[in-house]
Amino acid sequence: MAEPADTAIDDAATEPADTGNEDTAEEAPEIDSAAIKARNEAKGLRERLRAAESQLEAVQGQLAAMQRAEITRIAAERLTDGEDFWLGGETDIAAMLTEDGTVDANAVRERAAALIEQRPHWGRDTPSRTRTHKPVEALRTGRDDGLCGPTWADAFGHNKP
Repeated sequence: MAEPADTAIDDAATEPADTGNEDTAEEAPEIDSAAIKARNEAKGLRERLRAAESQLEAVQGQLAAMQRAEITRIAAERLTDGEDFWLGGETDIAAMLTEDGTVDANAVRERAAALIEQRPHWGRDTPSRTRTHKPVEALRTGRDDGLCGPTWADAFGHNKP
């Protein structure tokens, strides 16, 4: 007779305990599916955020490159080489922009003029680079001692005695 009592204990162990609330068993899958749905939505939003941030960085890089090119172009109006504008080390793109983000041409020209004052040879129209009215024939060699070497006429035999 010991066997029927052991069977009753085994049956009680395999049956779930009655907590008096049958709704929790049905709500558990709903909570899990809602959490999964929220996690998936959050994951999608994070991916979209990362894509938008990388796209923003790319566009900001392109904008900075275009602003730098425009500043260089305006500086080249006064400097022999517009890239010299950036060699001063004190020039920042943000300092050459207006409040709305466009290039301030007057600020660029003022900075270029300041660079020319510091380094006159960088200027486009410095006295050493201006053209003269003298033709090339007026130029002389560095020798002034009256000793000239052979000429082209000598080389072709036109000045034979």
